[in-house]
Amino acid sequence: DTVSVSGVLTTGVFRIPIPTPHFRFYVQDEQRGIRIQLPVDTALTVELGDSVVVTGVVGFYEGMATLSPFRVTTFGSGPPPFPRYVEVVDLLDEQHEGTLVRVRGSLVRAQNPEVADRTGQVRVRARNALLGDETFEAAYYGSGPVDVVGIAEQFDPSSPHDSGYRIELIDRNGVRLLPNWRPAAALALLLGTITVLWWQWRSAA
Repeated sequence: DTVSVSGVLTTGVFRIPIPTPHFRFYVQDEQRGIRIQLPVDTALTVELGDSVVVTGVVGFYEGMATLSPFRVTTFGSGPPPFPRYVEVVDLLDEQHEGTLVRVRGSLVRAQNPEVADRTGQVRVRARNALLGDETFEAAYYGSGPVDVVGIAEQFDPSSPHDSGYRIELIDRNGVRLLPNWRPAAALALLLGTITVLWWQWRSAA
């Protein structure tokens, strides 16, 4: 069926080279977002923050709802929506699929980089186009407290597609390492305890 979706671009336009080259971007309204995918020979004039009406056919690509448009109309431009703060458990179903989200937790290495909080952990994926920058890779392959911003997506392109979810980074600012205060706090507590004991010893002497 043909549908029209209105919203704001939460990403720029990506060129995805495989399996078949295509353009991709994401549009989001107050409720949720959707992936837009179209051939590379399409003339595009949209960019991050544009308000658009996208008309096309909804299908599923790699298990995720995807709109293939035949018309994209721009009617304004402004800042993109703020990412939604969510916990990992909120990403383990379809409620935020296609939506720009933010997760705060700890970056850990399983088979791939993942972000973990008190509710679970989820994969963090970076397109090849984002790699090669030393600062970004240091954060992406690092560990410890982290702030992650990206699109909630399907986890695995192979069947069965509904086997989990991931956060797809949209730019090199999508992973930000946070200060790890725990070692410093533990050291401060230890020094404070030693100081109190020393003063008690001196007072008793």
